[in-house]
Amino acid sequence: MRKANHLIAALLLAASSATEASTIIRVKCEDGNAGAEVLVNGEPKGVCPMDLSVEAGVVQLQAQKINGDYGQFFDKSLSVAEGVPQRVDVVLSAARLTAEGQHRQEVAEAEQRLKAAEAGDLHAMEIIAGYYASGRGVERNAQKAAAWRARLATATALEETQRLDALKARAAAGEAAAMLDLAARYESGIGVPRDLGQAREWRAKGEAAAQSDRVRQEQLARENRERERQRKMKSISFWREAKKAMTPWRAAGGESAAMAMISSFIFAPTTIIPAVFVDLTNMPSVSTERMKIQSEAVVRPSAWAHPDSMIARSARRNPSDSVVMR
Repeated sequence: MRKANHLIAALLLAASSATEASTIIRVKCEDGNAGAEVLVNGEPKGVCPMDLSVEAGVVQLQAQKINGDYGQFFDKSLSVAEGVPQRVDVVLSAARLTAEGQHRQEVAEAEQRLKAAEAGDLHAMEIIAGYYASGRGVERNAQKAAAWRARLATATALEETQRLDALKARAAAGEAAAMLDLAARYESGIGVPRDLGQAREWRAKGEAAAQSDRVRQEQLARENRERERQRKMKSISFWREAKKAMTPWRAAGGESAAMAMISSFIFAPTTIIPAVFVDLTNMPSVSTERMKIQSEAVVRPSAWAHPDSMIARSARRNPSDSVVMR
């Protein structure tokens, strides 16, 4: 009985010591940080704000808000002294992918890469082989990784063969750039067995074709320049003939208004041609209106009764143009 009493006393003493060793941590969360889940050493403890009772020692305090694949996080390591309370203000980080969200995105990306690889995309084949080797977005599988690498090698060799065949066809058709490219391949042995004889032969053909292309381009350039020169000469000849034809009219003192304006239009500077052209297009209507006013001045008595009237002044503006006014 005495031993039992001693055991109970020891247990009570240990419980009392454990209680005394705990410390209060006040976790504060304000504004958008409120409602965050609080964890101590990875174990959920509740929702912030809250007061925690923790044992003395090093404590890892965490808080988080999860929304779909993204979350905001807070993580702080605390050194807790026995009986010394602490306050921690939680400030959550900017939203970022959670581990689960990142895994889901990797799975979706792996599915897309796999479809592209199966459709023959060489780059996708290389990536999916790496995914199977590392387990990114798919279950790790060394055999599938090796199979995709082998498939990639076969597809790459086939594509290179097709590219080489197309290059040879262009070279045989006389394309200078293709001949020189083929010569370089034979010199280095890229895609074809190294053959210096073939290299020299194709390089000579390529250089000759390139020289022929340069000569042809220079000839075309000369022909274009000659055509432009001929065009300019024809233009100059036309204006010279026009000037000769207009000289008698310009020299005559009694040339008509229409002919004077046409002569001015032909020899006017290019900067005023548009304005003169507008005058030419309006000239018939202006002349007609002028003759109409002069005729009305003759038949209307008001022109004589009121010599200062607008109609009378218009009629007197150029009496030589009106036979009636004489």
